[in-house]
Amino acid sequence: MFKKKAILLSVVLMMIPSAGYSQLFNNYLEDIYVPTGNDFGSAGPYPTDNDGIECLFSNPAAFRANDSGFTFADLTIQLEGQILNLISLLSVGINEGDFSSLLSSSTTAEIFNDLYAGVTVTGPLCLGYVKNGFGFGVFNTTKAVFEEIDSLSLGVSLCENIYLASGYAFRIPFSKDEAHALDIGFMGKVGVLGEVNLEQSLFELPSLSTELDSTILLLSPFDLTAVLGVDVGVMYHCCDFFTAAISFQDCFSPGVTFSYETGINGLFSSDAPNISLGIIPFKLNTGVEYSPDVSSTRNIISALTVKLAYDDIFEFVYSSEITNWLLHIKTGIEITLLEVLELRAGIYEGLFHMGVGIDLTFFKIDVALFGREVSSQPDGNPVYNMIIGLKF
Repeated sequence: MFKKKAILLSVVLMMIPSAGYSQLFNNYLEDIYVPTGNDFGSAGPYPTDNDGIECLFSNPAAFRANDSGFTFADLTIQLEGQILNLISLLSVGINEGDFSSLLSSSTTAEIFNDLYAGVTVTGPLCLGYVKNGFGFGVFNTTKAVFEEIDSLSLGVSLCENIYLASGYAFRIPFSKDEAHALDIGFMGKVGVLGEVNLEQSLFELPSLSTELDSTILLLSPFDLTAVLGVDVGVMYHCCDFFTAAISFQDCFSPGVTFSYETGINGLFSSDAPNISLGIIPFKLNTGVEYSPDVSSTRNIISALTVKLAYDDIFEFVYSSEITNWLLHIKTGIEITLLEVLELRAGIYEGLFHMGVGIDLTFFKIDVALFGREVSSQPDGNPVYNMIIGLKF
């Protein structure tokens, strides 16, 4: 009993000083996350999630109740914002050969006003295992983002990320049948991110889309970032129908960035980079989940889950621009029909999420449509997204 109390106390003590760690670094890094259709369909991820390898990105305490087993491959494509409009615009300009007149139209001006567009591809590297308290995963993502800099120029960011995580969770039962139990999990993670940043005039976009070659990629400014981090989570289960959880992501996740103004060529030519230290800001998320007994309707409704969470409670500690508290609240519902069809819906950042999943045992298909707020206020600059995933 003393050992269990000591472990629980160590978790609490790890949370408290983590706020101070963020003050030691003047450079904040983006958190590591691999997008999935399963999460976004119900406005997730949630700290109470305990199904699938998605718990590797939400709460390591879920490893104890999760028996998903192996995931051998995953191919997920996420389209962000006006990426389809941007591709269509470039195609028309290239085919007609008159991009200047196209840029002067009101429709084009509307597309480029506060533009944020991107595409993210997860896989083909995706290997995960979660069972019997143990969780492990290795993933890669490729991402391209287009964002307005001013009225005549556009920033283009091309990223490649490799992510590895492994952890363990154990259970403290409060009854012999474990109807009431507390799960505590720890997870270590490593991420390596390579990013090429371009700045292009709007009039140069057609040539960029048709002449993008290795020379441009090799000579453009390049950042190489390595991150090492720790996550901690606590999850309480009550009688198979109620779950409450706290997820403390990035308790201490420092990183180092090597910036090469001479591009990737500078990395291979052993040029001296600019070196900066940074840290992924800690995030304390809390949530509850209700899963009522649906045995009386099991022939039709196999499962029903309602979720509610509040993300990043202590954002005000590190952020220079405080986000409206309404943008931290999320809620979602998931209904499984005939043990095959999963219907999802939710609200996060004041924007609606919806999705569907088809589980065919040997592989799973997930599709989700959702909004994301890129400003700090509700309805400030909403970006709409679509994600399609195929998991084996």
